[in-house]
Amino acid sequence: MMAAGEGKQAQLLRLVLRKAFEDVMESISFAELIGEKPGMKKKKVDRFNSTCKTELGQEFQGIVESLFRDEGMDQLLKSRQELIEEQKDMEGCTAWRPSGSVVDDMLSFNMNVITAKRKQATVMCEKAEREVETLFSQVQEARAKAIHHQKQLSAAEDQSKNLIEFINTQEEAHLRTACSLIIY
Repeated sequence: MMAAGEGKQAQLLRLVLRKAFEDVMESISFAELIGEKPGMKKKKVDRFNSTCKTELGQEFQGIVESLFRDEGMDQLLKSRQELIEEQKDMEGCTAWRPSGSVVDDMLSFNMNVITAKRKQATVMCEKAEREVETLFSQVQEARAKAIHHQKQLSAAEDQSKNLIEFINTQEEAHLRTACSLIIY
C-alpha cells in the first residue's frame, strides 16, 4: 500500500521490500517445517501453507507501514536524495564508503575533528616550546650571573684573607717595634 504524495525513493523501497519478501515466501514451505503428519490431507497442508504466508505477509506489510510512518522513512529518503544531488555538484569529491575496517572508518569519519584537534595541539606545543626556550635562556642568564657572583665572592674572599694577613703582619711588626722600644 503506497501513501499518496510519497516520494519516488520510498515507492521503490516499498517495491523492493515487497519483492524480497515474496521471493522468501515462495522459497519456504511451511508444510515441510511441520513435517508430514499422518492423516493430514494435501488440501489441509496447502491451506495451512497459504494461511501462514498470508498472515506473515500482512504482518510484514504492517511492519513496513509502521517503519514508514513512525520513522519518517519518506522524509529520510528525500533528504538522502538531496544529499546525492548536492554531491553531484561537487567536483572531485567522492562519497564516503566504508572500508571494512572499523578503526579506519572511524578515523575517516572523524577526520575533521581529528584535524582540528591536531592543529590545536600543534599551536599549544609551539607555545609551550617558546615558553621553554624563554625559560632556558633565563636559566642560562641566571647561571652566568651566579658564576660571575661566585667569582666576585671568591675574589672578595681572597682580598679579605690578604687583608687579614696584612693586618696580622702589621700587628706583629707593631708589637715587635713596641717590644724593642720597651727593651731599649
